Amino acid sequence: MRYEQPVLDRYRERYGGDPRELGEDDATLRAVWSELVMEWIVELRTLLDETGPSAMYERRKLAVICGPNQEWNLGYGIDVGAWGRRQLVDIVVPYPRGIEQDADPMSDGVAEMAAALEGTDVQLLPSLGSYADHRMTVRQLCARADAFYRAGATGLSRWDTDHWMARLQLESATVQRLWAEHYMPPTNAIVSTAGVNRARFNPRIGV
Repeated sequence: MRYEQPVLDRYRERYGGDPRELGEDDATLRAVWSELVMEWIVELRTLLDETGPSAMYERRKLAVICGPNQEWNLGYGIDVGAWGRRQLVDIVVPYPRGIEQDADPMSDGVAEMAAALEGTDVQLLPSLGSYADHRMTVRQLCARADAFYRAGATGLSRWDTDHWMARLQLESATVQRLWAEHYMPPTNAIVSTAGVNRARFNPRIGV
């Protein structure tokens, strides 16, 4: 999508030349991507506003699931800071795209997005993980939650979650800080159940 005809046409109109000859980190090309995606987000916001209030909210909320950091986002025209300053989005959800099995480095990206959204009312709710890390321990989850709060998150989200996580009080930054620093003993993931190896025969994969 980053090099389809609307992008080629807009780039030639703005700067001339063929954007396919540029690197994906080129500032002019990224400006065109951001401009086109901004137009789409404006259309979505307008549609929601014209639809009117919902049963729960006077303003219908627009949530965006993006990448793990600003570099990833801008490579796809996703400028959460600009959207926030224009009050186009209400919730930004950083997700560990490309680092699904190791989301801890996402804390730096969360901090970048928190800085970009400073002064706005946008909620920043990074995903605690992905489909690929269901064997995380409670200690790991709490440490990751604490790291995201320290980076500027206003709350947390979770892709493909388990029901037991609702009882962990992950929505409290204070609880996570205390647990991560003082209370949580090391925990181990369950590797077998009744002699059955959970890694090979996980109940979630229907075996």
